[in-house]
Parts: sequence; structure tokens; C-alpha cells
Amino acid sequence: MESRTHGPVAAARAGDAARFALHNATVDKAVTEGDLKISGVVVEIAEGGPEMGAFRLAFAEQTGAEPPPGPLNLFRTDLRGVSSIRPATDHLVIGWWHPGDGPHTTLRH
Repeated sequence: MESRTHGPVAAARAGDAARFALHNATVDKAVTEGDLKISGVVVEIAEGGPEMGAFRLAFAEQTGAEPPPGPLNLFRTDLRGVSSIRPATDHLVIGWWHPGDGPHTTLRH
């Protein structure tokens, strides 16, 4: 049976822009504590390249064990933005940040 990869991982392997968005998990359906999202693109780390070598070395240093033998499916993320929303007394506090730009905040009444 052939194994197929879908979504950002497949896109990263194809060299496409493999976008992702990760939201914080909450059990609060009313979002009384707010919500946070990070977004960016996924980039596959090539086996035998300098980033893979650095990962293998850091893995061994941190765990005291060698990484598993054979090729690894390793990816990194390039962060493209962070946004947040949280309720205040009578308004919402909306925040966002993008690389090369400072953090921003606006209030929505």
C-alpha cells in the first residue's frame, strides 16, 4: 500500500509554499481567556545538509543518545505572523505581529 502525504508536508516536499496556522487549544467555547494564532510556512530539512547535521548533534547533546538511524522527516517553520484576541470588560483587544514590524494592538468596541 502506498503511503501518501497531504497538506503542508506534501507541499514542502514539492517545493511549494506550505502554509500553516496553529491555534491554541481551548475548551472554553466562549473564548473568555482569548485566542492566539501563529502562522508561517513549513520547510523540509534536507538529509545530509547542515541543518540536519546540527539537529543530530543537538539531539545527541540534549538526550545523551544518538538519533534513530536512517533518514529523518524533519521540518522547520518560518514564522510569518502572530495574532491574538482577548475579551476585556466592554471591548476586544486584538494584537498582531509580523517579521520586520513591531507588535500592534487595537481595541474593538
